[in-house]
Amino acid sequence: MISVLMMTVSKGAAKSVWNRTGMKNPDRMTRQRTRRNNVMRRWAVLLLAGLVYLGFCLSTGMSLPCPFRLLTGYLCPGCGVTHMALALAHGDLSGAMAANPAILLTAPLLLVLQIREDAHWIRTGEITDSDFYLPQILLAVFLLFGVWRNLAG
Repeated sequence: MISVLMMTVSKGAAKSVWNRTGMKNPDRMTRQRTRRNNVMRRWAVLLLAGLVYLGFCLSTGMSLPCPFRLLTGYLCPGCGVTHMALALAHGDLSGAMAANPAILLTAPLLLVLQIREDAHWIRTGEITDSDFYLPQILLAVFLLFGVWRNLAG
């Protein structure tokens, strides 16, 4: 998942923090606190970026175009995410479902799995492979959804 790359970067940042502070062997609580702070920082940056983009879209009425759609004329599996987020911001669940049902329905699952992965990494410092099959399943679902939405629409 995306978190693997982010956590690898966070681990390296945590290691360099320990080296800069002169701590040769930080205790378990210090390592957990550092990992927790890295995870919270990552979530804060993602949330802030999303809110800034949402504010930009709401205030200007403009959004980033899909490069796949610009090149091919077809909808990609992610097309409609901005419209979905705008509909959710206005409390329009049916509009969000019409914009991109695949992501709307899988986003809560992905959020829970990411939080679980982050909590495990904070506690142990290890990245789990327990959900290794999930990215392949989601990739297949999103690709099938992309084909379906272009054939049906």
